[in-house]
Amino acid sequence: MPLINHSKKEVQFTIELDDHHERGLSFNLMVMNQKGVHEVTLKGKQKKVVKIVSEIDVSELDSYISGSSNSIGIILKSGRRSREL
Repeated sequence: MPLINHSKKEVQFTIELDDHHERGLSFNLMVMNQKGVHEVTLKGKQKKVVKIVSEIDVSELDSYISGSSNSIGIILKSGRRSREL
């Protein structure tokens, strides 16, 4: 995901996947979020491509999961502020 900090100041925020579990849309994304949020820091005027990569332990799941997801929602949070993409 390409990110750009247009400010001259450093910014820190977290990225999480919107798993829509309250609406029953994606169990796969809920499992992908099990390790928590991903922290990002961008220096002033910095451009950065962020890749979210994590290993998922599925050994304790009751059922096997597979498949793909489209239009994954992204939530950026910094302090009390958040933005949904």
